[in-house]
Amino acid sequence: MKNKYNNQKQRSIVAIGLILVAIIAIIFMAVIFLNKNAKIEEKSQLNYEETETGGKSNTSERLAQDKIVKGVTITKSKLVYENGMAKLSSNVVNDSEEKENLRFKIKFISNDGEVISETIGLVGKIKANEVRTIDSYITFDVVNAKDVVYEIID
Repeated sequence: MKNKYNNQKQRSIVAIGLILVAIIAIIFMAVIFLNKNAKIEEKSQLNYEETETGGKSNTSERLAQDKIVKGVTITKSKLVYENGMAKLSSNVVNDSEEKENLRFKIKFISNDGEVISETIGLVGKIKANEVRTIDSYITFDVVNAKDVVYEIID
C-alpha cells in the first residue's frame, strides 16, 4: 500500500514539474515575442534614413506637407542632419501683400506631439507672390521630427 501511495506521489510531483516547465516556456516565448514587437514598433517610429555621407535625412510625409500660415505657404520642406547640424530647407511663397521682415518661429514636433526644439527662420523682405528658399540651422539632432510647425513672428 505504501508503494502505491509513493508511486502516485511521484507521478503528481512529475506532473507538477512538467506544468511548471510548460508555464516557464510560455512566459519565455511571450517575452521574446513582446521584445520583437517592441523593436519593430521602435523602428516604425523612425522618421529618417541614413545617408551615404553618414548623415540622416528626414522621411516624414507630414513634415514635407505644405503648410499655410497667415497668407504665407511653406512648401518642399526637407530636414537633414550632418556634421552636428540640422538644416531645414523650405520654399516660402508670399500669397499676400509685401512683407518687410518676415520671420518664423519653427517648432520641431516628435512622434508623440511634443516640441523637441525650436529655432527661428528668417526670410526678410518678400514681395507679394514671391517665392524664396530659406535654410534654418540648429545645433541639435531634430531629424527624427514627425512634423514642423511654423508661427509668424510679428
